[in-house]
Amino acid sequence: MVRTTTLAAAIAGAMVLAAPGAGRAAGTDTLFSIGVMTGGDATQYCNFMTPTDAAAFVFDDEATWRFVFVSDYPVAEGSGEEKGPRARAVVNGTLETFVFRGEQTDDKGVLVRRYRGLDDNDLRMVARLKPGEKGMESQNFEGRIIIRRGAWRASVAVKGDCGV
Repeated sequence: MVRTTTLAAAIAGAMVLAAPGAGRAAGTDTLFSIGVMTGGDATQYCNFMTPTDAAAFVFDDEATWRFVFVSDYPVAEGSGEEKGPRARAVVNGTLETFVFRGEQTDDKGVLVRRYRGLDDNDLRMVARLKPGEKGMESQNFEGRIIIRRGAWRASVAVKGDCGV
C-alpha cells in the first residue's frame, strides 16, 4: 500500500512534475498531470520514479521516496472485473488505483502493461517498460507511463524495478 504524507503533499508533488508529467486535453489549455507519491512502504512489488528521482533515491532515506507509479505483487485481488494486481499513480493531485488488465512484450522487447481505473472506468494507464539489469530476485526497467481519460493525456519517463 502506498501512503502519501498528506493530500497537500500529493498535490505539491503533482505541481513539481507539471512539466515532465503533464499534458493537455485536445483543444484546451487545461493541464492533466501525473504527480508524485511520497513515502510509501517496502511491500510494493514494482516502484517507479522519474529518472532524476531514481538517481537520487536512497532506500534508507524515505525523503527520497518519490514514486510516480507503483504496483503490488502480481496476484489476483477482488473478484470479476476487479481481479488483478493494483497499481497506483497520482492523477491531477488525487491518488488513483488502477487494475491490471494484461501485458504483452512487443517485437522490440518492451513490456507493455495495461491498466484501467478501479473507480473510474474512463481512466486508463499504459506502462511501456524496457527490461534492464536483472538481479537474483528483481528486474530493473525504464520506460514511460501514459495516463488517459477521454481526450486528456499525460506521460512521464520512469525508471525503477520489480521484485524484492
